[in-house]
Amino acid sequence: MDRKKIHRLNKVLFANALSCLVFGVVFIIRAEETALFVSNSLQNTWIVKILGALLLINALHLFSAIFRRPHRRVEILYFCIGDFLWVSGTVVLIAAGWIITTPQGIAAASVVAVMVGLFGFLQLKLLPKKRAL
Repeated sequence: MDRKKIHRLNKVLFANALSCLVFGVVFIIRAEETALFVSNSLQNTWIVKILGALLLINALHLFSAIFRRPHRRVEILYFCIGDFLWVSGTVVLIAAGWIITTPQGIAAASVVAVMVGLFGFLQLKLLPKKRAL
């Protein structure tokens, strides 16, 4: 894999990690406000906190993957699958009218889902062709 492609992959992984870090911190520190923003209810605050913790763990994993040489194909696939699951989960939650129910919550979650989907697509496009790169 050429250096330019590796550099682009690292930039996408970094952007993904940074978004996970920011949202993870917000979801943990501002769990109640986030729950109210997306659902007008404090009932789902615990879900927001768990998602925040999972996002922080994913951010750490993404940051570690950036510095790993060679990159592991399976690891990049794992991030792609996670991103596509995030998008799918968002669509299901909005369509079912569960957790993400406010107009602003639907709009914000949709924008984030597009961003996360783009991360997944770009990571897949830049995925190493061999087992490692």
